[in-house]
Amino acid sequence: MLKKDIFLGSESILYQDETWGRDNMRACYPLQAESMMNKEIYNAGSFSGKAGILKYFCYEVYLKALEGQFFNPDQAALNILAHTKWFDNCAFLKQEHGYSVQCGTVKDPEKVKYYKNFLLEGSPILQDDLVQYKNIILMIVHQYNRVPQFNGFLRHKYSFI
Repeated sequence: MLKKDIFLGSESILYQDETWGRDNMRACYPLQAESMMNKEIYNAGSFSGKAGILKYFCYEVYLKALEGQFFNPDQAALNILAHTKWFDNCAFLKQEHGYSVQCGTVKDPEKVKYYKNFLLEGSPILQDDLVQYKNIILMIVHQYNRVPQFNGFLRHKYSFI
């Protein structure tokens, strides 16, 4: 069992290699951006943790986001804090840990064409009615709507309207 307070799911790409994340970090936090370029991006839309600690982490992400100098600073703020002040509290999880997949990066057909040489992990598959990576079931399938195969299947299986 992981002995961490906060669980973060990887985007499976470094800031220096992903256009939106890189440009967003540079626009929001120009003084800290370069120190983040060689860091793996963790998604601000799918993280979890122990409630007592997570509320303070989220509050600090919120405060850091207020400092952001550009639109949508939440992911950049989360990553700066996770890689600095909150580093020891965070579990930095890849797909192989079974925690999550960020489909917008590793499975979106358009993005995979462009980023395939920069991805740190491969693409998950639909197997036995579950989204899996290397035969490991993924608990969170974030941004599934960006993948036609996943979107249709998951909406049908779970009766989303």
